[in-house]
Amino acid sequence: MNTRDRISSPIQAKINHLKDFYRCSRVSVFEFHNSLMNLNGLPFKWYDLIYESVAKGVHPVSYETRNMPFNVMLPIIRKVENGDTVLFDQDAIEKFYDQSSVLYDFCVRHNINDIIVSPLLNKEQQLVGLLVLEFSGEDYFDNTGIDEMELEARAISTLLEL
Repeated sequence: MNTRDRISSPIQAKINHLKDFYRCSRVSVFEFHNSLMNLNGLPFKWYDLIYESVAKGVHPVSYETRNMPFNVMLPIIRKVENGDTVLFDQDAIEKFYDQSSVLYDFCVRHNINDIIVSPLLNKEQQLVGLLVLEFSGEDYFDNTGIDEMELEARAISTLLEL
């Protein structure tokens, strides 16, 4: 799908709505995929940021997040793989330092205060991606509307035909 198609897609419209609804800095949709295999024949797992909506003054990061190793997001994946939406506050983000230095550095570099993550599940209820809301600068999550995010995550999963 080309850039123009992505911008006008129903998924882009949904994440634009989420950005405005939650008043967050960035909304991202990540998709997991397999690529090359290691010497033992096991697939490496990767992820791409495939959709992004950013608030005014926030720089897009889609260029930073192509073919990223799956293990970079492992601290987040472990928390959401059971299907729950999870809030990562400042204390949780600080713990990323020991778990994934790349993820921690990204959060620090982008001044992220809170992250909310909903899993994107396929028809077999397997984790195949993530819907991520980031709050940075003066923005923090106010603990309202988790149900809305979970509904949108299900809708996005369906639209992605996962």
